[in-house]
Amino acid sequence: MKNKRKMFKAIRSIAIIAIVAMIGLSMAACDLEIKPPSPPSTPSNFRVVDPMSSSHAGVFETIHLQWSSSPSADGYRILRSNTANGSYSQIAEVTTGTSYQDTYLDDGTRRFYKIKAYNSVGESAESAVIVGTTAFRLGHMGSLSGNPPFTGSFTRRDLLAGETHYYFIWTGSNNFAVAWGDLDRSTGTNLTSPIADIMVGIRQDGYSAYVYDMCDWGWNGPTKNTSRAHTNFFAFSTASVADQGWYTVVVKGFNAASSGNYSIAYRVW
Repeated sequence: MKNKRKMFKAIRSIAIIAIVAMIGLSMAACDLEIKPPSPPSTPSNFRVVDPMSSSHAGVFETIHLQWSSSPSADGYRILRSNTANGSYSQIAEVTTGTSYQDTYLDDGTRRFYKIKAYNSVGESAESAVIVGTTAFRLGHMGSLSGNPPFTGSFTRRDLLAGETHYYFIWTGSNNFAVAWGDLDRSTGTNLTSPIADIMVGIRQDGYSAYVYDMCDWGWNGPTKNTSRAHTNFFAFSTASVADQGWYTVVVKGFNAASSGNYSIAYRVW
C-alpha cells in the first residue's frame, strides 16, 4: 500500500512538473509571436507642413510636423534643437498618428527637428534634420509707401536651405502690395538684379492656387515687375469683398538645397 502511495505521489509530481513546463513553453511561444524581430526603421518623409493646411487657430505660434509611418513602430519620439548642430532633446512622444504640433512659440521662431521610431525591441536611427519657422505677422515686415514701384523700409531676413517663411496679412482695404528683393550674402546689400535664391508667392487663404505664382526666379524663370533695381513687387486691387480677407505670402528657397537672404515689405491702402 505504501509503495502504491509513493508511486502515486511521484506520478503526480511528474505531471505537475510537465504541466508547468508546458505552460512556460506556451508563454515563451506567445512572447516570440508578439515580439517584433528588430527595431523599426527610421520614419520617412519627415517634413514641416504648410500652416494653412490646418485651421487659423495654430497658425502663428505653431510648427506643424508630419511623417510617414514606420512598420512595427509603437510610437515616435520628436527631438528639437535651437540650432542645426546643437544639442537635441526629446519634446514629445507620439503613439497615435503621424503628426505633431510644436506649440506656444513666438512669431518667426526657427527650430530644428529630428524624429525616431521605437518599439519593444529598441529605437530606429534618427532622421535627418529639418528646419521649421513659425509664421510672421505684419509687424515683422517692412512698410511700403507711395505708388508702384514703391519706397519704404524693408525687413531683411535670412532663409536656410529647406526652409519656408509664411507671412499673413489681413486686408479689408482697396489695394494690397508686397515688395521684396534679393540680398547679397557677402556684402549685405541689395543686388541690382534678382538671382535664383528665393521664390515668392501670394495666395488668398481658402484657395489652393496662388493669386500670383511663385516668381523671383531670376535667370531660371520669370520675374514680375523689376522697374526698381532692387525689388520685385505684387500690387493688386482688393476693392471687391470677395478679394478681401487673409492672404499668405510664401517665401522659399529656389530648391531644397538653396539658402540666402531677402528683404520684404508690404502696404495695404
